[in-house]
Parts: sequence; C-alpha cells; structure tokens
Amino acid sequence: MKYDPEILAHAKAFVNGLKAGKNAHVPALRFAQWQEFMTAVRNQKEPAA
Repeated sequence: MKYDPEILAHAKAFVNGLKAGKNAHVPALRFAQWQEFMTAVRNQKEPAA
C-alpha cells in the first residue's frame, strides 16, 4: 500500500510522542485518512519481526 508521506510523518511524530511519555498530538484529518493514519501508527508500534 502506498502511504501519503505527510500522514506517515504525523504518525511517526504521534508514536514518538507516546514512546517518550509526552502528550501525543493527533492531527486533524479527513475521515478518509484515518485508516491510513491508524495503520501507520500500528505498524510503527509493533516490534520488528
């Protein structure tokens, strides 16, 4: 699946904020972009197999 680089950057910042124990900001996204954002977040949070 081809991801939008802007959404990937938002997801990376969100995950890094969570891992650092800081407040993680969820960007304002259109409804159609939420699945892509949450998939990117899940992929970054899962340990590398």
